Amino acid sequence: MHFENEIQKFKLYLLLEKKQPSTIKRYTYDVQLYKDWLKNDSEATGVPHCWPYINELPSYYSYLRGSGSYSPNTIRRILSALRKWFQYIQQPDAVCILEHYLKETKVCRTLDDVYLAPNQIKQLFNSLASNRGLTEKQKKYRHLIRDRNEVIFRLILFYGVTIQELTTLHLNRIHFASKEVELTGRKGKSRILTLHANDIKKMYACYMTIPEPVRPNRYDAVPYFLAFNYQLGTYRENKGLSEVAVQKMIRHEIKRAGLPKHFTAQALRKTYILHQLTKGKKKETLRDELAFETTQPLDELEKWAKGLKSL
Repeated sequence: MHFENEIQKFKLYLLLEKKQPSTIKRYTYDVQLYKDWLKNDSEATGVPHCWPYINELPSYYSYLRGSGSYSPNTIRRILSALRKWFQYIQQPDAVCILEHYLKETKVCRTLDDVYLAPNQIKQLFNSLASNRGLTEKQKKYRHLIRDRNEVIFRLILFYGVTIQELTTLHLNRIHFASKEVELTGRKGKSRILTLHANDIKKMYACYMTIPEPVRPNRYDAVPYFLAFNYQLGTYRENKGLSEVAVQKMIRHEIKRAGLPKHFTAQALRKTYILHQLTKGKKKETLRDELAFETTQPLDELEKWAKGLKSL
């Protein structure tokens, strides 16, 4: 069986399952990672591997755990992708093996993994306002993207906005006069945010930093967060930031601020949730506000919020 052809069919299979483009990209990347390991292992041992590559799973799992290059979270992500792959090629034995490995690979999370303390948030925004750690080329155009990056962090940290909500936000859904923003998340769920005056001003300032030749009309149904082209030194006309690009920007700014690299977009959002819980907001209220289907994702955070209150 030709692997590359099968990968293309796998992508179509995921698309028909209505997986997000970023999820499809991640699944195929992790399956390719396994295929690359099989090739390297075969060359090193001189032992050829045979389709559908089930017998090699124990060795691969040992490699992931023993290499020191992969965190438990990353290992679980890879195992989940492989489980979906083996479901697709109809190999139930492999699926059972991978489910066992997933149970074995426990994620040991602590409050420090998902919560930015007030001093760390201040450190982050001070860094966003500075040019520290930037290349000369990045410094040259920093004034054009500084506001955009800051608004992204503010919306996640202070309003609990998801990356998908950010990348699907269109200009005609931002009502500067009433300070309201209409968001659309996964499964088409919508919600309306009312922003503080200072934050809506920052959003307008962000919009106005887009050079006039490529600046869209305020009432156009085009992405609000535009991708930046460093080669041309301007924004890409009507080309929105992708989820991958937002995640990459967040990682870069977190590193530049000197904060731990495990502070991802998810950690920023959980920081918002923890702040709300410590202020006394109920899980049920947050479930409705953030468009969760149940309160289950908030259970662990509620326990941590009680710990924060006692500090």
